[in-house]
Amino acid sequence: MIPWVSSFGVKFLLWPERASAASRAINVDNFGAVGDGIANDRGALTRALAAWQIQGGRLEFTPGKTYWLGSVDRESDMFLIPQLPPGAALIGNGATLVVGVSGLKTRLFLFRFHLFEGLLIEGLNIQGIGGDSRINWQGTYFCTLDGALPGRALNFSLRNVEVRDCVAMLYVGGGIIRVSGITIHSCSAIRCYYGLVFHENGDEVEAAFSAIDCRRAYFPYGVNYHRVSIDVAHGSTFPGANACILIKRYTLDTRDIVVTANFKGPEFPWKSAVKLELQNDASAAIEGVTIDAVVCDPPRQLAMAALSFSDLSSEGVPYRGREKHEFSGIAFSCRGFPTSSLLVENETPQCAQATVTVDPAQIREGRVGPAVNLVAMSARSG
Repeated sequence: MIPWVSSFGVKFLLWPERASAASRAINVDNFGAVGDGIANDRGALTRALAAWQIQGGRLEFTPGKTYWLGSVDRESDMFLIPQLPPGAALIGNGATLVVGVSGLKTRLFLFRFHLFEGLLIEGLNIQGIGGDSRINWQGTYFCTLDGALPGRALNFSLRNVEVRDCVAMLYVGGGIIRVSGITIHSCSAIRCYYGLVFHENGDEVEAAFSAIDCRRAYFPYGVNYHRVSIDVAHGSTFPGANACILIKRYTLDTRDIVVTANFKGPEFPWKSAVKLELQNDASAAIEGVTIDAVVCDPPRQLAMAALSFSDLSSEGVPYRGREKHEFSGIAFSCRGFPTSSLLVENETPQCAQATVTVDPAQIREGRVGPAVNLVAMSARSG
């Protein structure tokens, strides 16, 4: 293992096994995959993945081919991979995987990985079929990192991947071990419900990706140390969620997140660009969040707020408990919001007492002007 520090200061491990991985490369076509977009290649890929789990190295697809993986009508994992040797790599070479779902609220997890060290996924195109953006979470989750087994889930890289018409490009969850050391570069989520989701798991993340016509680009909660750059574009009738970027706290505190987001229209279907939200009945905190949001070439009428935040109980109603809820160390800047506003939703005394660099009365009125700068904002109760 060779230590390496990224430009963001995150320390990762590079795996020398990859240097000799080419000699251990296997191709899905050797296991009977056709790749004509018509024949069902799920069985061939299942066999290839089984060999890959034992052998490690590179599992490759053939450039230019389209692999049809069939459709499912109930929630399931198509390819469940409990453990991989260190330095394993799934290399698409620009190939396309097509997978479908049928049935109301059917969720398909295409690839679910549990234990790995230095896993790379590169050069794949994913096309989902049968998902419905109007129905929450119906469709395909491309890649899931699941910390639900004891062991190690360290250093995952997603590069040059395009995911279309799916629920999420990447979903990280599981509560037994922490998944950490995640890098995402030159990836795109197109017409997806989510771009990236971190569900109480996924630390030390460095990501740069595009979210095009997505309901929600980035949704982290219960995580530590994220450095994320997002290019957001929306130009269709594809619906938006209440916020394009939702940074939340459910069970675990959310800390140390830096986000740069560039928004391009012509449509902005979200109520706010960024939302910070606490939802818990116990003590809860979102701490150390820095956000820079920029609207490029804004339309004449822009109703989307720059930032909103809310404080909820576990049942989703305004929090009025006695336990301490806290937003602290929040730095927010925005540019290009001609009708920029800062919204306090589900208003409680905790949120209303936020101290910012603008008049708090303007916050309650929902408008603060064309340029907002919040530095070391805090909202405390208890």
